[in-house]
Amino acid sequence: MKVRSVELIVLLGLAAAGVWYLVSAVDFLEAEEQDYFLNPGFFPTILGCALLLFIAVSLLQTLLSKTNREAFPERNTRRVLLVIGLTAGYLLLWSTAESLFYLFTVLFFLAVSLVLTLKRGTPLLPAVLKLGLVAVLLTGLVYLIFDATFGISLT
Repeated sequence: MKVRSVELIVLLGLAAAGVWYLVSAVDFLEAEEQDYFLNPGFFPTILGCALLLFIAVSLLQTLLSKTNREAFPERNTRRVLLVIGLTAGYLLLWSTAESLFYLFTVLFFLAVSLVLTLKRGTPLLPAVLKLGLVAVLLTGLVYLIFDATFGISLT
């Protein structure tokens, strides 16, 4: 697949997700009392607007680009499809069993990092331990930011 094709597909997918995210964030703005300037929808709305702005700029750059080389070797296609499948599975599991969000998040981070970094011949146990620690720390950071700091439960 050519670079331009891959970039257009990814950017259009991100644009669809960005529109959904922005609509969800605006719903938070409308649901809260108007007496407060900072409410749960304030930062997500800014983030959604910024995301759509950056996507629009990147789409414009992609459309005006003259180069059209191969995006990545065919051998990496399986990895890309695996990460897409893992992401879809993660979102499906999160929507069906919200109470296990943090467990699913740790497993998702671990699985994606293993798919993206593990090479043939690399010892599996040290890689799983190291990447597992990173997955736990990242999930802990998500917990600290949302649950502990902002009081927004993701479960």
